[in-house]
Amino acid sequence: MLPILDHLMAGKPDDLIAFIDESKRPIRNRRTGKADTTQWHYVLAAVVIMRTDLDNVRRKILQIEADLNYELHYHEMKSHTRRRNAIDAIGEITEWESYITETNKPIKPGADYEHGARASQLRSCFSYLHSLEIKNLVLETRAMPNGNQTLDAKDASVLEKLRHQTDIDNNFRLDHVTKNETILKIADLLASSRTDMLCAKDESIYPRIGHRATIIKSE
Repeated sequence: MLPILDHLMAGKPDDLIAFIDESKRPIRNRRTGKADTTQWHYVLAAVVIMRTDLDNVRRKILQIEADLNYELHYHEMKSHTRRRNAIDAIGEITEWESYITETNKPIKPGADYEHGARASQLRSCFSYLHSLEIKNLVLETRAMPNGNQTLDAKDASVLEKLRHQTDIDNNFRLDHVTKNETILKIADLLASSRTDMLCAKDESIYPRIGHRATIIKSE
């Protein structure tokens, strides 16, 4: 595991970068397997890596994809076997730690509920990472193909509100990047396997990697 505490004690928090991705899924009835779309779990996974390890981790992910002969994107890997193999493979990469933010209970759909859920999880995630002195955050852009930046702006608004309410300063940076950022694939696998477990879609995948994550509960 990445020695985060040792690294922070060395006074180099700027060398740490958190890559964040989301996953959402309705819960399922364990007996019938049917989805209950009135109750959802929404999860954020933050994968933290030292800046000096970024290129090495990217190379390892690309090599895993070459060896497995498919891309590491959870929902595009339709089979249980592919997902299990992907999770096991990223677990062999030692240069990352992760922090998963989730609610204590499922959320109920309503007006703009997804934005509310994301904002709540981002507040918890940002605050926790800030407490670790991690100052560089990367999220996958949700900008529309027509160039509309509204969704990314909502993420930035969450951070700006936190700045006014807490001691988070302008050194705490948030950037949006495209899905071409390879390291986001680790966050995708973690977040998606966690929601599958919480929602009883597939409870066998996440435990294979759960020891690499710290769970943060939000309201």
